[in-house]
Amino acid sequence: MSSFQKRQTVTCCRVSDITRPYLLIGNNNNILKEILDGSGSITATNIYNADMRTVVALDFDAQSDRIFWSDASTNKIYSAFSNGTDTKVVRT
Repeated sequence: MSSFQKRQTVTCCRVSDITRPYLLIGNNNNILKEILDGSGSITATNIYNADMRTVVALDFDAQSDRIFWSDASTNKIYSAFSNGTDTKVVRT
């Protein structure tokens, strides 16, 4: 995933991909994806919620497109792709 591309004629860079910025929110028993498009409207999409009880930490790895979270009720760390697929336990 490349974030910036150097322009040939000037000494600045521009964003090279069209991924819209978003915010991931851990909300106890689900993970929400909120699009930050500057419109002022809030549209949150539930991207993952299977068997979550107490999400207490959340992280995202842009290179692998994976979300990581810990669930205090299971004392485990989980991972899934940002679209909610390929869920696995990372640490018990």
